[in-house]
This record gives sequence, C-alpha cells and structure tokens, in this order.
Amino acid sequence: MSVAVVGICALIGYERAAGLSGRIKWLNAALLMLEKVQACLKYEKMTTAELVEWLSEYESLKPLRFLPVCRERSRTGLPFPEAWKEALKEERIPEDDRKMALQIGEVLGSTEAENQISELMVLRSLLEQNKQQAEEEKTQKSKLYHSLGVLSGIGLAIMIW
Repeated sequence: MSVAVVGICALIGYERAAGLSGRIKWLNAALLMLEKVQACLKYEKMTTAELVEWLSEYESLKPLRFLPVCRERSRTGLPFPEAWKEALKEERIPEDDRKMALQIGEVLGSTEAENQISELMVLRSLLEQNKQQAEEEKTQKSKLYHSLGVLSGIGLAIMIW
C-alpha cells in the first residue's frame, strides 16, 4: 500500500510539471497561429470563418483545441466573435493566456487588414513575453513538483505505516 501512495503522489508531481510544458506548447502554437494569420491577412482575402477553417486544419496548431470548436460554432451560424469567445471558454489555459487569445479574436475581422496586422504584432510580442515567463516558471518549478510529489508520497507512506 505504501508503494502505491508514493507512486500516486509522484504521479501528481509529474502531472503538475507536465502542465508547465503544456502551457509552453500552447503558447508556441498560438505564436505560430499569429504568424500564419498575419501572412494570410497580408496575402490572402479570407473571411474570419474561412481563416479559422484554414487554421484548424494545421497539425502544428493542434494544441489550440479551441480552433476546431470555433470552426464548428461558426458553421452553425454563430457570429465569429461569439464563436471565438465560446470556444475559448472550454480551453484549459491560464487566465492571462485566455485574455490574450480573446484579444486576438477581437482583432480578427474588426478593421482593415493592415490595422489587424499591426495590432496582432503587438499581441504577438505580449504572447512572447508570456512564453518567456512560462519557460522560466518551468525551469524553476518542474524539479520542485517532481521532488515534492515523491517526498510527500514518502511522508504519507511513513504516516500510514
């Protein structure tokens, strides 16, 4: 039984550490999405619905689980800004990242392409800052979560024994 307690606590620690990596993957995908959106705005004439349809097909953007949800909601006739917001409600990300993603949705389709590109550039720099913070947090806390998981499991096993 004590081995199981140690194992479960260790797994909890590893899960917490993996969550830090998951955030970095999400931010990398969001930055790639912004790059693709900016290029599309510059060289293509797509509606926001067509843009989301196009983006949701990219394998490299799969961490952004809200894109296919937004696509499906747009297909049902929900206006793009509402579909974007509704889809983001289901995304499990920190509130800072959610606010940034909501701002991206507010920019898309709101003004002329050049204005959207410049606003997205500002949001991209903010997302890059979030990514840098997430990488620093992972460096600082990843080993801590691993160690705390194992040590708390050992402590619980001793108390149970």
